Amino acid sequence: MIFVDMDLNRDGEIDILELTQILQTSLHISKEEVIQVLRILDVTGSQTVTATEWLSYLVIRKDKVGNETFDSFLFFLMDSVHDHRPGLPGAGLAR
Repeated sequence: MIFVDMDLNRDGEIDILELTQILQTSLHISKEEVIQVLRILDVTGSQTVTATEWLSYLVIRKDKVGNETFDSFLFFLMDSVHDHRPGLPGAGLAR
């Protein structure tokens, strides 16, 4: 669900423009930090993030931090993305 919400043009991939718009708006991070996030997520070097790359990152992240911390991370991310995409169902659920 979060991946779909971040894929603003609905082409099945998240590109640097979409990632920048979402992350700078919701998390107020710099362009340099967005580029670092893209480098972490983009395993193939295509300059986009596919659903497979996103899910792979989530599996690795969950293994590293454990269920409770991972759930908190997902709720935070979901809430952040939804709060900055008006009209999405479920906005503000994590609060």
